[in-house]
Formats: sequence, C-alpha cells, structure tokens
Amino acid sequence: MIDNLNKREKSLIFSALVLVVLCVIFISIKSFLGSYNQATFNLNKAKSDYSYVKDRVELAVKKKNTKLDDPDQIKKYLNSNIITSDITLNVTKSGEVIVISFYSSDTKTGVEVISKISQLLERQILDLSINQNTESIYFKASL
Repeated sequence: MIDNLNKREKSLIFSALVLVVLCVIFISIKSFLGSYNQATFNLNKAKSDYSYVKDRVELAVKKKNTKLDDPDQIKKYLNSNIITSDITLNVTKSGEVIVISFYSSDTKTGVEVISKISQLLERQILDLSINQNTESIYFKASL
C-alpha cells in the first residue's frame, strides 16, 4: 500500500507519525513534571508540618523542664532519660540551684552523665567537683 503512494504523500504520512510520537512524548513529560511538582509540594508541606510539630514538642518539653521544682521529680525525670544503670543520682535543691551527686566507675562516664543532665535540664553547670576513691569516683554538680 505504501509503495503505491508518491514521494510527497509518503513524507506527509511520515511527518504525521513523527508529530504523533512527539505529542505522546510531550504528554508523558508534562505528566511526569506535574507529578514531580506535586511530590515536591507534598515534601515541602511535610517538612513544614514536621518542623511545626517538632517546635511545639520542644516548647512543651521546655515548659515541663522549667516546672520541675521538686527534687524527686527531677530525679525521676533524669533517671528516665539517662540510660546508665550503674549510676544512682542524688538530687537536692537549694533556692534556684539544683545539686546533683552520684558515684561512677570511671571519669568518662561521669562527665557524659553530667553533660547529659545539663542538656536535659537546660542549665549551665555552676560548680563541679570530682573526688576519686580507690573504688569509684564521686561527682557533684551544681546547676
């Protein structure tokens, strides 16, 4: 059937097929870009929602930490957030200063615990004393 067509008709049919293929490619690319733009929008919205929730949770935790007035509450809060089973914390409070003391088997663990406590309570260390015995090391920090 194509053999019966002249050169001009063959080139018209070929041009029409090329246009159809180009249209299919264009529609595919447009669909892909639309999906990509929607996914990007959803990602940005999810990031924004995550940041909002994270900020609200941090604010709530900060409010909770500032309301810790009782030494027993502070001790319970610290014990639930510090994962070191061999350390027993003693917490006292004099005025606005919180005094935390404990024994540790080595200096590195004790310093890590003090650092974690400072972060959890969002307070700076005012005074730190370290005394070493033959068996353990005694830490006392004022926050």
